[in-house]
Amino acid sequence: MKNMKRFLMCMILALLTSCSDDDNGDSTEASILGEWKHYSTTLADDNETFFAADGCPSELSITDTDVTIKDYIDVTPPCERYDISFLRYEIAGNVITTTSDGITESFTIVTLNATTLRLRNDDGVVEYRR
Repeated sequence: MKNMKRFLMCMILALLTSCSDDDNGDSTEASILGEWKHYSTTLADDNETFFAADGCPSELSITDTDVTIKDYIDVTPPCERYDISFLRYEIAGNVITTTSDGITESFTIVTLNATTLRLRNDDGVVEYRR
């Protein structure tokens, strides 16, 4: 669970940049800034996919320089906030590098459009939706 949370945190930082959507070849820039909700996580080791709960998915809030991650205990309302994480990020091309508590991680932006953000690293792929 701790590794999955860390993976989600890193993926969130990747949301702080913008790039074009690789899925449709559209050259229109999409913004990573704003609010995102966790949709799914696919682990690289066993290709197993976990979907976020409909009621209380993790939330990302991305500004020009920071990412705030809100994780909830319950999978159905009432959602109880139990952890808030703050990360700094930098973007170079389609790679987002995040830093929190001296830990630096990098993610590749696989998809970024108006509704979907998909981030990949060695641990797997995390998808967020607006």
